[in-house]
Amino acid sequence: MSGPRTGRVGALLACCLGLAGLAEAGGCRELEPRAAEDAGPSTTSSSASSSGQGTSSGGSSSGQPDATTSSSSSSSSSGAPPPPFDGGPVLAAGDHVVGPNDRPGTLTVPTGYTGEPMPLFLLLHGTGQTAASVETFLKLKPATEAKGAFLLRATAKTNATTYTAWNATDSCCMYTTEPDDSTYLAGLVAQAQSTVAVDPKRIYVIGHSSGGFMAYRMACDHADLVAGVVSLAGANYDDAALCRPSEPVHVLQIHGDADTTVAYGGGSFYWYLLPYAYPGAKQTVADWAGYNGCGTTATAGATLELVADTTDRETTISAHAGCRPGGAAELWTMRGVGHTPGIADPLTTLGSPAFDPTFATQMTEWLLARPKP
Repeated sequence: MSGPRTGRVGALLACCLGLAGLAEAGGCRELEPRAAEDAGPSTTSSSASSSGQGTSSGGSSSGQPDATTSSSSSSSSSGAPPPPFDGGPVLAAGDHVVGPNDRPGTLTVPTGYTGEPMPLFLLLHGTGQTAASVETFLKLKPATEAKGAFLLRATAKTNATTYTAWNATDSCCMYTTEPDDSTYLAGLVAQAQSTVAVDPKRIYVIGHSSGGFMAYRMACDHADLVAGVVSLAGANYDDAALCRPSEPVHVLQIHGDADTTVAYGGGSFYWYLLPYAYPGAKQTVADWAGYNGCGTTATAGATLELVADTTDRETTISAHAGCRPGGAAELWTMRGVGHTPGIADPLTTLGSPAFDPTFATQMTEWLLARPKP
């Protein structure tokens, strides 16, 4: 083994062994799974700290939620799910702590909530980020506020390199059986459902990077709960047979074709010198077209403006038609865009233009137009 890949292996070993020299040089920054053929440094959120925990607004750097108002939370992540909202006290607009005491989440209640059912969006961050930093990046709060929807966020546990990461698919990003993030997040949604009036036909998941992988895991495991997902620079299981959704789910993959961290065309991740493959964006959508009973051919559609500072509508749409009720399989390809738009790589100063101000609105509108039947 020689050349750039050797450097990647050295950086991983340095992180595992705690070698300070490489850590100070940036070798232990966000160790997001990346394409095997890519030797360049990965991007990371500038909001994340060197420990991978970040700092929540109104909180500490321990990765706890940035909520300012507390609501009831269960004492553990196990046990029977809480009962649905029964018309009890109506929470005021703003952030509230929900979920297990040892791993709470942040539930944002929109202005104008009176106890009537509203949609719920679960937002999942990428490796090395937190519930607070992903909101800074994607700015989903204003969009859900404008649409009259709840926003639920949580922070993943740390992996072997002390970076926050979701235990999602066979390719990403813990490579162990624990923690059971699928059960944890479903329980967090159930806690939100017991705290506020959530429309059961409009529960959605949006995730970036490892959060995008986790969004697919939620759709695979909890298709009866999740109406739709948006995966930004994530991917489905490498082995499509490992995903067995019980019913159709609306799926939208958004991916930059210049992504060198989670390659648009698929690739292999290197983590402790072991390869972990993941499918490309087109294959991921094709897999979901199969689960959802859609046609096998994707048809090109309109173009979109998702990224600021571009001279044209850089995003192309392709979608599979003929899906079963409750299912969709669509791909938005951002031409010339990398892994984390708007955030430059600290070692190379390379990065993609920031998202267009309408990006979060376009994502939420796509999902809201697709409830469960």
